[in-house]
Amino acid sequence: MQADLEDSHAMEMLCKGQDSVIHAAALSKSWGPPERFDCVNVDVTRTLVEHAKSAGCSRFVFVSSPSIYAAMRDQLNLTESDTPSAKPLNDYARTKLAAEKFVLSQNAPDFQTAAIRPRAIVGPDDDVLLPKLMEMLKKGFLPL
Repeated sequence: MQADLEDSHAMEMLCKGQDSVIHAAALSKSWGPPERFDCVNVDVTRTLVEHAKSAGCSRFVFVSSPSIYAAMRDQLNLTESDTPSAKPLNDYARTKLAAEKFVLSQNAPDFQTAAIRPRAIVGPDDDVLLPKLMEMLKKGFLPL
Protein backbone atom coordinates (compact mmCIF):
# COMPACT_ATOMS: atom_id res chain seq x y z
CA MET A 1 0.00 0.00 0.00
CA GLN A 2 1.29 3.47 -0.83
CA ALA A 3 0.70 6.43 1.44
CA ASP A 4 1.96 9.93 2.08
CA LEU A 5 3.93 9.51 5.29
CA GLU A 6 3.50 13.18 6.11
CA ASP A 7 -0.23 12.50 6.35
CA SER A 8 -0.87 11.32 9.91
CA HIS A 9 -4.22 9.74 9.02
CA ALA A 10 -2.56 7.75 6.20
CA MET A 11 0.05 6.46 8.66
CA GLU A 12 -2.69 5.49 11.09
CA MET A 13 -4.41 3.48 8.34
CA LEU A 14 -1.12 1.79 7.37
CA CYS A 15 -0.65 0.50 10.92
CA LYS A 16 -4.23 -0.53 11.60
CA GLY A 17 -4.57 -4.31 11.88
CA GLN A 18 -0.83 -5.00 11.50
CA ASP A 19 1.35 -7.07 13.82
CA SER A 20 4.59 -5.46 12.65
CA VAL A 21 5.82 -2.40 10.82
CA ILE A 22 8.96 -2.27 8.69
CA HIS A 23 9.84 1.37 8.04
CA ALA A 24 12.19 1.92 5.11
CA ALA A 25 11.00 5.28 3.78
CA ALA A 26 13.46 8.18 3.98
CA LEU A 27 14.83 11.23 2.31
CA SER A 28 18.12 9.70 1.23
CA LYS A 29 19.88 12.40 -0.72
CA SER A 30 23.31 13.66 0.32
CA TRP A 31 22.16 17.30 0.30
CA GLY A 32 19.12 19.44 0.88
CA PRO A 33 17.51 21.63 3.53
CA PRO A 34 18.25 20.29 7.03
CA GLU A 35 14.63 20.94 8.08
CA ARG A 36 13.40 18.64 5.31
CA PHE A 37 15.65 15.81 6.53
CA ASP A 38 14.43 16.35 10.09
CA CYS A 39 10.81 16.25 8.96
CA VAL A 40 11.01 13.21 6.70
CA ASN A 41 13.57 11.10 8.52
CA VAL A 42 12.94 11.94 12.18
CA ASP A 43 9.47 13.42 12.61
CA VAL A 44 7.78 10.93 10.27
CA THR A 45 9.53 8.05 12.06
CA ARG A 46 8.37 9.30 15.47
CA THR A 47 4.79 9.65 14.23
CA LEU A 48 4.83 6.23 12.60
CA VAL A 49 6.11 4.64 15.83
CA GLU A 50 3.30 6.29 17.77
CA HIS A 51 0.69 5.07 15.28
CA ALA A 52 2.16 1.57 15.36
CA LYS A 53 1.93 1.53 19.17
CA SER A 54 -1.63 2.88 19.13
CA ALA A 55 -2.64 0.26 16.57
CA GLY A 56 -1.35 -2.52 18.82
CA CYS A 57 1.62 -3.53 16.68
CA SER A 58 4.08 -5.63 18.61
CA ARG A 59 7.16 -5.10 16.44
CA PHE A 60 8.76 -2.15 14.65
CA VAL A 61 11.79 -2.57 12.39
CA PHE A 62 13.56 0.59 11.32
CA VAL A 63 15.71 0.53 8.19
CA SER A 64 18.60 2.76 9.19
CA SER A 65 21.85 3.24 7.29
CA PRO A 66 25.53 2.40 7.62
CA SER A 67 26.10 6.05 6.69
CA ILE A 68 25.89 6.74 10.43
CA TYR A 69 29.50 5.50 10.48
CA ALA A 70 30.67 7.47 7.42
CA ALA A 71 33.89 9.44 7.66
CA MET A 72 36.20 11.10 5.16
CA ARG A 73 38.65 8.21 5.36
CA ASP A 74 38.66 4.51 4.58
CA GLN A 75 37.25 2.33 7.35
CA LEU A 76 37.50 -1.43 7.51
CA ASN A 77 35.84 -4.13 9.61
CA LEU A 78 33.11 -1.95 11.11
CA THR A 79 30.50 -3.84 13.09
CA GLU A 80 27.19 -2.89 14.66
CA SER A 81 28.95 -2.44 18.00
CA ASP A 82 31.19 0.35 16.65
CA THR A 83 30.33 3.88 17.68
CA PRO A 84 28.70 6.02 14.97
CA SER A 85 30.70 8.99 13.70
CA ALA A 86 30.86 11.83 16.21
CA LYS A 87 30.28 14.33 13.41
CA PRO A 88 27.89 12.98 10.75
CA LEU A 89 28.95 13.73 7.18
CA ASN A 90 25.58 15.13 6.18
CA ASP A 91 22.00 15.66 7.29
CA TYR A 92 20.95 12.26 5.96
CA ALA A 93 23.39 10.46 8.29
CA ARG A 94 22.53 12.79 11.18
CA THR A 95 18.80 12.22 10.88
CA LYS A 96 19.01 8.47 10.26
CA LEU A 97 21.00 8.15 13.49
CA ALA A 98 18.54 10.35 15.39
CA ALA A 99 15.58 8.31 14.13
CA GLU A 100 17.35 5.04 14.90
CA LYS A 101 18.09 6.14 18.46
CA PHE A 102 14.44 7.11 18.94
CA VAL A 103 13.13 3.81 17.58
CA LEU A 104 15.46 1.78 19.77
CA SER A 105 14.51 3.85 22.83
CA GLN A 106 10.91 2.70 22.35
CA ASN A 107 11.80 -0.98 22.78
CA ALA A 108 9.57 -2.67 25.37
CA PRO A 109 8.29 -6.18 26.07
CA ASP A 110 5.02 -5.44 24.26
CA PHE A 111 6.61 -3.31 21.50
CA GLN A 112 9.88 -4.78 20.28
CA THR A 113 12.03 -2.54 18.12
CA ALA A 114 15.05 -3.19 15.95
CA ALA A 115 17.21 -1.28 13.50
CA ILE A 116 18.93 -2.75 10.49
CA ARG A 117 21.56 -1.02 8.37
CA PRO A 118 21.61 -2.46 4.86
CA ARG A 119 24.33 -1.15 2.60
CA ALA A 120 21.82 -0.14 -0.03
CA ILE A 121 18.24 -0.33 -1.10
CA VAL A 122 18.12 0.00 -4.86
CA GLY A 123 15.03 0.06 -7.01
CA PRO A 124 13.56 1.59 -10.12
CA ASP A 125 12.98 4.97 -8.44
CA ASP A 126 16.53 5.33 -7.08
CA ASP A 127 17.81 8.69 -8.25
CA VAL A 128 20.55 8.95 -5.64
CA LEU A 129 22.64 5.89 -4.83
CA LEU A 130 23.17 4.06 -8.10
CA PRO A 131 23.70 7.25 -10.14
CA LYS A 132 26.21 8.51 -7.54
CA LEU A 133 28.12 5.21 -7.56
CA MET A 134 28.29 5.29 -11.36
CA GLU A 135 29.60 8.86 -11.28
CA MET A 136 32.31 7.91 -8.76
CA LEU A 137 33.32 4.85 -10.78
CA LYS A 138 33.72 6.99 -13.91
CA LYS A 139 36.08 9.25 -11.93
CA GLY A 140 38.07 6.19 -10.83
CA PHE A 141 37.61 6.79 -7.09
CA LEU A 142 35.43 4.76 -4.76
CA PRO A 143 36.29 4.94 -1.03
CA LEU A 144 35.89 1.83 1.08
